[in-house]
Amino acid sequence: TRRPAPARRLRGARAPTGRGAPEAVGYCTANRTCAALSAKTHVFDFANRAWILGAVRDAATGPEADALAALMARMSAPDPDDRPTFAGALALLDRWNASRQGS
Repeated sequence: TRRPAPARRLRGARAPTGRGAPEAVGYCTANRTCAALSAKTHVFDFANRAWILGAVRDAATGPEADALAALMARMSAPDPDDRPTFAGALALLDRWNASRQGS
């Protein structure tokens, strides 16, 4: 029988964590309001999958790695309302890049 090829990872990337967004398994607030799945669920997943943004951060060095780590922390907020949108995340990176070019 034929076996599938093993998955490949970028050099230096950590193994996938499998950590999904809290609302993906029924995240509810103290007032018993449950969060719906949304685009911000995918923002969380994008930041918490080692083979996506984690691989980019692991390949970065210096201030770039620090900026990506800070962005990933914001994207990993437990409350979806505290996470940026994808457009917001890109805007944060654009502002950071502009500030680096101006210095």
